[in-house]
Amino acid sequence: MPPQLRGIYGIMVTPFDASGELDEESLRSEVRFCAKAGSHGLVWPVSSSEFQMLSHDERKRGAEAIMSELKKLPAAKRPRLVVGTAGVNARDAADLSAHAEKIGADGVIAMPPFATTNMPKGEIPAYYKRIAEATKLPIVVQNQGGPTGNVMSVELIVQMAREMPSIQYVKEESGIFTHMISGLLAKGAGVLKGVFGGSGGYYLVQEMERGSCGMMSSCHLVDLQVKVWDLFHQGDVEGARKMLLQTLPVQILWLQLGLRIPKEVLKLRGVIKHAGTRRGDNVDETDLKELCFWLDYLKPQLTV
Repeated sequence: MPPQLRGIYGIMVTPFDASGELDEESLRSEVRFCAKAGSHGLVWPVSSSEFQMLSHDERKRGAEAIMSELKKLPAAKRPRLVVGTAGVNARDAADLSAHAEKIGADGVIAMPPFATTNMPKGEIPAYYKRIAEATKLPIVVQNQGGPTGNVMSVELIVQMAREMPSIQYVKEESGIFTHMISGLLAKGAGVLKGVFGGSGGYYLVQEMERGSCGMMSSCHLVDLQVKVWDLFHQGDVEGARKMLLQTLPVQILWLQLGLRIPKEVLKLRGVIKHAGTRRGDNVDETDLKELCFWLDYLKPQLTV
C-alpha cells in the first residue's frame, strides 16, 4: 500500500519564456528548488499553474519534464508528484489521468469541469468515474469556489469516495473551508485518507488544528510553510503561528494582484527566468517595490 499523501505540497507555477512559450528549463529549476526547500510533494498544473491557459500537449510535456527531473534526485529527497488532470470534459480529464500514471506520478488532482460552472450535481460523479476508470492512482478531489468552481457538498464528496475507492483525498477551498475540512474528516472517517487545505496558506495552522493532512499552495514560500508544518508537528503551535504570520504580507499581495506575485518571488529567488503570465496580471513598479521590501524582510527565514 503506498504511503499517505501528507505534508506541504508546493504547487509549481508554469514559467513562460520571453515569447510566452512553456519554459521547461525553469520548470525543472522549480523542481530542484522545491526539493531543496523540503517540500513533501509537488502539484502541477492546477489553478496557481494557470492550467486553464495550457494546451493538452503542454500539460503532458510539462508533467514529463517534472517527473524526469524528480528521477534525478536521490529517492530519500524526492518529493512526491500529484498531477493536475482537471479537464473541460471527462474525456480529457481521463486522458490526462492515464498519462499521469504512465509517467510514474503518485496521484492526480481534479476539480469538476472548469469551463462549466454550476454544473448539475448529478453529472459530477460521472466525471470522476471516468477519471477513476482511467487510473489506479489516488485521486484528490479539488473542491474550489470562485469563477471556475463547482462547489460540492460534504455529502456528495463522501458519497463519491464510498462509490469510487480511488477517491482518497480532498483539497478543500470552498465556503468556510476550515469548517468544510472538519466536516469532511468527520463524515468521511474510514473512507477518506486525508483532506488538504490550500487558499494561499493563510489558514495553515487552523487547518492542521482541525486535522488536515497537509496543504497545497504555490511554491514561492514553500520553505517557510514547511517550517510552519514542522513547528506545529513538533508541538510548538505558537511558533508555527508566528512563522505563518511572517508570510502574510507577501501572500496578501498575491491575493490582491494575482499570479504575477508568486512568479515575481520565484524570479527574485533565482528559480525562474521570467515572471510573465498568460492571464495578463497587472503589476507595476510600486507593487514590485512593496514585494521586494517584504521579501527582504523574510530573507533571514528562507532556507533556499
